[in-house]
Amino acid sequence: MGEKMITANIYFEPCNLRQWNIFEEISNIGHIEPFLAVKSMQIGDYVLHYVGKQDKRYKPGVYAISKIIKSPYICRNRPNDYCNNKLSIDVKVLAITYNEPYLSEIDMKRINKQFRSVHKLNITDNNTLEIIMSSINNS
Repeated sequence: MGEKMITANIYFEPCNLRQWNIFEEISNIGHIEPFLAVKSMQIGDYVLHYVGKQDKRYKPGVYAISKIIKSPYICRNRPNDYCNNKLSIDVKVLAITYNEPYLSEIDMKRINKQFRSVHKLNITDNNTLEIIMSSINNS
């Protein structure tokens, strides 16, 4: 009762810590950042930010959840940004953890077979949806 329901799409966004370290770049909830996009993304959709195995200090998993606040566009005039001259979206971070991931690599393998690029997830597993919603509602 009183919990938000997910009616938007949910996308997977891999974060390569060697290119952009989510733990150093995002210091708080509400942080706004451009990320790579696919054309189907819309304002109000959610993004799960997945950290892979690049840094042994962090277990692979989803460490941040954000909401799209700007439709896909070509990011310009940001030569030092990975998104420069690429299809991008702006997101607002709703939840972030710096310790244990919200969803582990094992959790994600149940709902996601591809870990290399941005794509829409088809999440039908209620346990996974509950974890996502709990993370958003508790932020």
